[in-house]
Amino acid sequence: MKLTLHKAPVDRLKVDLAIAVVDPDTTLYHVGEPELRKVLDRIRKGFKDERLKREVLHSFGSNSSVKNLLVFSTSLSQSYNIWENIKIFAARSLGYARDYGLKRIA
Repeated sequence: MKLTLHKAPVDRLKVDLAIAVVDPDTTLYHVGEPELRKVLDRIRKGFKDERLKREVLHSFGSNSSVKNLLVFSTSLSQSYNIWENIKIFAARSLGYARDYGLKRIA
């Protein structure tokens, strides 16, 4: 898998898989797009209420610029600090992308 880096605001992404990491103490991103923000808020609440016990893969409609959203929570892996968790989540995200044949990842 060839990796390239592109910088763009979250609202302007055109990707097959977007990855988000939620942390109860730190805000790691700001999302202006209403549909994406609504889904992220619902998932963040699920992690906070301890209803969700692992990462969440959410699919959007075909007309959305973000086709799929993969959300991890640092609260599920408290053995590591936030930066170690992000490295672990990045590696797991690449596995998801490979398994599902998703080429554009952010």
